[in-house]
Amino acid sequence: MMEQKNIVVYVTYNLLKKIDKNNNIWEYDPNNSKRIKETLSNDAWTEFNPANDKMMKRKNIDGFLEEFDENEKKIKKTQYQSDKKIFIK
Repeated sequence: MMEQKNIVVYVTYNLLKKIDKNNNIWEYDPNNSKRIKETLSNDAWTEFNPANDKMMKRKNIDGFLEEFDENEKKIKKTQYQSDKKIFIK
């Protein structure tokens, strides 16, 4: 069984990265310890604004990249297929 791993900055004692037993990764801002990114074991990820902890970008397991405004309302959805970008609103 894999143990949970924590990486800590010893100067400020802020948690920077947390990896659980399923290899999900949470990354934190070193200045204010707020969440900035979550990466799941299936390679889907979500980025957060470190000032207010609101979702900014998300990549789903189906390959779509979604972008959000400051109220977490979806403003753009992009799908990548080989070398082409396909914008979907």
